[in-house]
Order: sequence, then structure tokens, then C-alpha cells
Amino acid sequence: MNWTHAIVALLMMIGMTFPARSDENNSVLRLQCTWSRSLDTKTMKMSGTSGSTMVTVKVETNNVGRLRKEGLGAEFTAVITDEKINGKTEYDIGGMHYRERIKINRFTGAIESWFLIGKEGLVHYGTCAQLSNRLF
Repeated sequence: MNWTHAIVALLMMIGMTFPARSDENNSVLRLQCTWSRSLDTKTMKMSGTSGSTMVTVKVETNNVGRLRKEGLGAEFTAVITDEKINGKTEYDIGGMHYRERIKINRFTGAIESWFLIGKEGLVHYGTCAQLSNRLF
């Protein structure tokens, strides 16, 4: 076997041991979600709001996935269909129980993010856009 054949064989073996980056990118959605208004569930008053957050959705099998929201350590379990992404999580901090739920329309990008402490909390509304590449 000459050196050329050996190098080609080695490169083929290396290529088979590492998954293609496109497979990784297809199974992970990175969304930048911008908020426009919020609802206080206690007073039922709607108000304008601003800001944005990144939501990362890892698509697994059988319409199941994991969702992470920038700045939150808790992971969401998610049901993912062609039309919607529905995620929810619960966690405790300082003796208080928190529940969060995120619903994203995959056609319009509309997002609802529920943040509840007990039976009261806020619902943030906005839109998400898919991030294609890292900035750096």
C-alpha cells in the first residue's frame, strides 16, 4: 500500500468516527425571541415590554425534545411537532415553587412564555427568529 492509499483510508476512517456537523445543526434550533407585551395574571392587565432571550431547542425522537432558555439553569421538556414547540419546567428556589411554560408557533414564530409562582405570574408575548450561525 502506498502513502496516498494509506492517507485516504485514514481520512475515511476519521470521517466515519465523527458525526457530520450538519446532523448536529439539524437537531438543534437556536431562536432569538423578542418580547413585545406582557400579561399580569393577577390583575389581567396587558402592558408593553421589551427585551429578548435566546431559546435553544434540541430535537430528539418521537416528537420529544429539550429546551433551554438563556439565563435559566432549568431544562424544559418539550413536545415538538411540525406546527408547535411546547415546553415546560418546574423548579424551586429559596422555598418557592416556580413553573414555566413556553409555546412557539413554528410557522409564525409567535411565542408565549408563562412564568408562574403559585397561581400567579406573567405571560410574555413576542416573536422568535431562527439564528443560523454563531456571531463569533
